[in-house]
This record gives sequence, structure tokens and C-alpha cells, in this order.
Amino acid sequence: MRVLKDQNKVFTIFGDDYKTPDGTCIRDYIYVMDLCQAHWLAFKALSRGIKNTVFNLGSETGFSVKQVIFSAEKISGHKIKLRIGKRRPGDMPKVVADTQKAKKILKWHPKASLEFILKSM
Repeated sequence: MRVLKDQNKVFTIFGDDYKTPDGTCIRDYIYVMDLCQAHWLAFKALSRGIKNTVFNLGSETGFSVKQVIFSAEKISGHKIKLRIGKRRPGDMPKVVADTQKAKKILKWHPKASLEFILKSM
């Protein structure tokens, strides 16, 4: 993983006291090619006459900051240096997309797992 080239870099986790299983924020990570496919399907739907609308896109699966870091360590074989910083104002404990509308109208489903996303880096 290119992100880990600088072994002296220290990554900051902004808060570890959220009401989540490991105390870090949970976010919905999506692979860029899954996102591209959704946009392509939306373009095709517009050309079929669907009205301009908004879709939430994501994996519908949340991963905590620590889960992502530990997965990156496992995949890369490198330990990531961490420090715990203060919470950022406005950070929500969990943000995960509801993609039911995209699944129903566009017939879109994300395919890439977190492991695949990290390996592709």
C-alpha cells in the first residue's frame, strides 16, 4: 500500500470515546468503481426518462476507523503508528448510506469489500 511508504508517519484518530463497539467513528466506505457503476446506471436511467433524483450510495456496511486501520495493517504487513486526538466538532458516531432507492430503481449493488478496496490501494 502506497499509503504506508513513510513508516514514520503517525496517523491521528479523532476521538476514541464514541458510543460504538471500539469507540471510533463508523463510516461507510465505497469502492470508486462501484461508485462509477452507479453513476453510469443513473445516466442510463436518465436516458430512459427517469426524472432527475437523488440516490444515497455506499456499501450499507459501516466500519470503524480502527477496523479500517487494523485491516490495512493485516493486508500490508506493516504496523501503522497511531495517536488518539480530540474529537472533531460535528463528527457523528455512525454514518452509513441507505442504498435501497438505488438498488430498486437503478438495480445497483456495491460489489467491493473493504479488503478489496484496501488491496486496490
